[in-house]
Amino acid sequence: TVVERTDADSVAPKLASRTQRALDTNVRRAVDEPAAAGSWQLHETANFRIFHHDARLAEAAAEAAESVRATQAKRWSSPAAQRTWTPRCDIYLYPTGEMLAQATGQPDTSPGFSAMEVNGNRIVARKIHLRADHAQMRDAILPHEVTHVVVADLFIAQPLPRWADEGIAVLA
Repeated sequence: TVVERTDADSVAPKLASRTQRALDTNVRRAVDEPAAAGSWQLHETANFRIFHHDARLAEAAAEAAESVRATQAKRWSSPAAQRTWTPRCDIYLYPTGEMLAQATGQPDTSPGFSAMEVNGNRIVARKIHLRADHAQMRDAILPHEVTHVVVADLFIAQPLPRWADEGIAVLA
């Protein structure tokens, strides 16, 4: 089962594995083909792998993501408060909305979205896709999407209703 979360103003959630396969294929192509998305660099933390084009931005995003994860895990009594994520959450920082759209098929106006892949009662993939050029990326969009991922740990077998998941993420 795949649970894809998007921002409230973009595409509704999708629960089809073919959507995730298409998304993964497009992202893999963007990561593997430097001509399509420039040369990707990797910055890693205990819980995140950040694919990026700007080391300073990746470092700031990593710091923000770890901080939000810790705060939200504690706030919602998530298992993430007690242990590191396995697998880590992959964050893709696309330089422009156009590059995000090209790689993921989302609208170029989308600030970002998160997706989790579930197998039985465990999360097997955590991904966040963000527009690095969005003015609110670090202070609003990133915390919102990380919160979706934190909350997903609490509701693996049965995702929260969309309104509740968005409400919790908006609080971030």
